[in-house]
Amino acid sequence: MTMKDCYPMPLIDDILDVLGDAQLFLTMNIASGYWNVSLENGSDWGIFSKDFPTHLVRVRQVPTQSRQAEFKLKMKKYHWGRSQVAFLGHIVTPSGILLNPKKVEAVITVLRPQYLHDIPSFLCLTSYFRRYIPGYALISAPLERLKVKGAPFEWNEDCESAFRQLKRALMKPPIRVYPNVKRRFKLYMDSSRYAIGACQMQEVDGRDRVVAYASMRLTGRRRTGSASKMGSRRSSSGE
Repeated sequence: MTMKDCYPMPLIDDILDVLGDAQLFLTMNIASGYWNVSLENGSDWGIFSKDFPTHLVRVRQVPTQSRQAEFKLKMKKYHWGRSQVAFLGHIVTPSGILLNPKKVEAVITVLRPQYLHDIPSFLCLTSYFRRYIPGYALISAPLERLKVKGAPFEWNEDCESAFRQLKRALMKPPIRVYPNVKRRFKLYMDSSRYAIGACQMQEVDGRDRVVAYASMRLTGRRRTGSASKMGSRRSSSGE
């Protein structure tokens, strides 16, 4: 009997959230990385630093720890001392998180869906960046309806509008700030018969900045229950 190994993967958003105090970054590529799964406790690789002296110490530790773990680094892709790097489909900087232009280009160049199987592919691409798009669930609703089992594939004006809106939203996304759990959060919420949405913000340098957007399309009983509670709300959490 073959027994599968279980290697829990951290969520990308959780990884990005811990970079808030970082000023310098190091990125690396491990040869045959997919085959080097078995790691000891404490072998997590996330190299970022608050200042240059600390960063230099950590940079010097990388080759030694790599040899101990029997990893082979691809030196052509070993970059250190960077204030901005491409990481997990995003661009991370000391001031916040941006979309990776290369990833956005992959969405912008997608042609209008011609068949039913094209819809999930497009929504999968855009959904990866839904934290940057306010009201994503409501915008994408016409396309989501095409995925319903038994529904005919009819590309109408609503579908075309949703398709173009999602692309436009990714052309000028906000710079998301890193969440700081020591400071107050502001949460703005809105709801309608079709979807609910929220925007989490924090004040940075005297103005509110976006931490993340969240939204969900309502169906069935959820839509019925939400109809009597429509409107906008604002709440804030203490320090």
